[in-house]
Amino acid sequence: MKPNIIIFMTDQWRGDYTGPAGHPYIKTPNYDRMASEGMVFNQAYVTNPVCTPSRCSFCTGWYPHTRGHRSQDFLVDHEEPHLFSYLKEQGYHIAWGGKNDMLTEKAIAESVDTILTPDNAGSMWGGNLMTGEGGPYSLDDPRYYSFHFGEIEEDFERHPDVMLVRAAQDFLRNPPSEPFCLWVNTTFPHPPYAAPEPFFSMYDPEDMEPPVSHGEISGEPEYMSILRNVSRMNEVDAGHFSRIKALYCGMITMMDQLFGDLIDTMKETGNYDRSAVFKTSDHGNYNGDYGLPEKWFISFHDAILRVPLAVKLPHQTNHGVNDKLVQHIDVFGTILDLLDIQPRWSHFGQSLLPMINGEKIEHRDAVYADAGANLLCDEPISIERAVVAGFEPECSYYPNRVVFQNYPVAACRSTMIRTRQWKYIWRQQDKDELYNLTDDPCEQVNLLAGNCTDEICSIKSSLQSKLFQWYVETGDVLEPENYKKQ
Repeated sequence: MKPNIIIFMTDQWRGDYTGPAGHPYIKTPNYDRMASEGMVFNQAYVTNPVCTPSRCSFCTGWYPHTRGHRSQDFLVDHEEPHLFSYLKEQGYHIAWGGKNDMLTEKAIAESVDTILTPDNAGSMWGGNLMTGEGGPYSLDDPRYYSFHFGEIEEDFERHPDVMLVRAAQDFLRNPPSEPFCLWVNTTFPHPPYAAPEPFFSMYDPEDMEPPVSHGEISGEPEYMSILRNVSRMNEVDAGHFSRIKALYCGMITMMDQLFGDLIDTMKETGNYDRSAVFKTSDHGNYNGDYGLPEKWFISFHDAILRVPLAVKLPHQTNHGVNDKLVQHIDVFGTILDLLDIQPRWSHFGQSLLPMINGEKIEHRDAVYADAGANLLCDEPISIERAVVAGFEPECSYYPNRVVFQNYPVAACRSTMIRTRQWKYIWRQQDKDELYNLTDDPCEQVNLLAGNCTDEICSIKSSLQSKLFQWYVETGDVLEPENYKKQ
């Protein structure tokens, strides 16, 4: 019997904010128990720092540059192979709920059987990011653009994520057919930073660690100082970022509770043992680190690219925490491998099954990401929706509009290679970066900022060669049938 597939994806949950990752105070008991019932991958990295390109990679096994999915508006279309089209061909009933930012309407119509709830992407319970409604600060307050909204007093059960999970629980209690794939996409912990009780006061801001490098870092890319200045985050004190971190933790624990509710219903209905369960996120979040409020479109810090990833397979016997480097697209490869699906198109996701089954192998020696717009041609930047929409000053994202319209370098084409020890970043019209992650895990010393030693130059050259090879090998894909037509 084919296993059911359950995917629980949150929005903007960074990978170091879990118990298995060693976070000192975060409460994620339901995610944590996946280490004893499945396998938690502590070093999982997405391919792009924002929602749509990351999700497009997740469901296709392609890097953003492979088919040009680097934009917030370029979704996977119906003629492109993706996870749900493959599952649909295998007889799976596809149930979809929550945020999209991944498939076009036509692709959804052809691949999805059940829509659990109306698409609530952009539904920010407790406030409105577009109008500023719900934020406690006046427009002339530098904290206005920090996304800090505070306590929510609305009915917990009316939160869109709660309603979504309740609908998913109802689906599990009476699925129309099996096998099925249940895809649950929450809006939290995406800002605004806001939460109801008990999550609002669950974490004390006084207990929060100080933000990583509140001020400017020598050798940092220009977008960081530009964004701090435009959003006025350089005028916000570290104490405010502590309040942001506390709320962010509360939002994560709220999502962890909903994940636990879904697991409990799986067990109650007998679905858990015969299902493959995947818990992850589309990217991470700054929440005050480096003096930045949420994310940025060419950010490659671990805070943005590293995400939680837990996998539980049917009747899995090998459990624990795995610290090998894995890429977000490996979930795609894992599901195809699990179901013995032979893809028609090439992809770059590497199955996690050998590690889950206990084979002592190295998975990847490096992970990669790429983002941004090519400034050498007339290419739309990756937040074109915001610019076209004409965000006004009252909108929390208004600084993004200002940055993109006036500082195109902040959106320039960028790409990254990360090994266990080193991270190298190439930028089209900005400074390159190199970090020794063993000595500098928070990426505060750009080793290319000054005069480089022979050793540093050699390391940079080696990483550039690997990056070039990766780009060539993943630059495009050909459908196998095309070869037969020649």
